[in-house]
Amino acid sequence: MDHKKIIESMQTSRVRNYIIPGLNSYMLDNGKVRMFDSTREFSGTITPHSHRFDFACYVLNGIVSNRLYHPVSPFGDGTGDKLDGDIFTVRTLVRDINEAFGEYERLTDDSQANFTSTATTYKTGDWYTMKADEYHSIMFGKDTQVIFFEGQEVNKYSRVLLPFMHGETIETMECDKDWMYLEDE
Repeated sequence: MDHKKIIESMQTSRVRNYIIPGLNSYMLDNGKVRMFDSTREFSGTITPHSHRFDFACYVLNGIVSNRLYHPVSPFGDGTGDKLDGDIFTVRTLVRDINEAFGEYERLTDDSQANFTSTATTYKTGDWYTMKADEYHSIMFGKDTQVIFFEGQEVNKYSRVLLPFMHGETIETMECDKDWMYLEDE
């Protein structure tokens, strides 16, 4: 039996359309290990976000592009003439684990900060890790499978980065669409 079949045999609690169409999420043996299975080519964006925990991921099959967002000083060239990065509103969200997927309490501590980003592509057999306080957005190729190992919770909150343009926050965070987080019967 190959390693994919063993891991697939551990799948429970499938959630379909996990934040994007065609991305399924499974718990593995009801633990802190999750499997993402992308059934279609990625289309759209996932709002840059942090997590409540550190994590490690193993690309079981396919391709993943992980974009990390890095805070930068507002005047990176030292002259005050040039704005490095893009301005984002940093918003804190708290999820009650007893509530449904996508239900968050928004805290009122929004602030603006500048971020740059870098993307790294991972393919079958690669590992990548992130700390809870790092921000990222992720893209999955069709037929990509990623094993997600969730560490211990280190924060009671996560944060999202929302574009800040012309003096206003652009609300790109969507977690409440009817087609999202569909649990199997």
